[in-house]
Amino acid sequence: MADPGSTARSARRPSAKDVARLAGVSTATV
Repeated sequence: MADPGSTARSARRPSAKDVARLAGVSTATV
């Protein structure tokens, strides 16, 4: 369950999990 504040905070400071996911997506795309 993500709170609006939690989502905004995550947007500013992405967690390691988000970074890893984005990196995985980028790697998969490339």
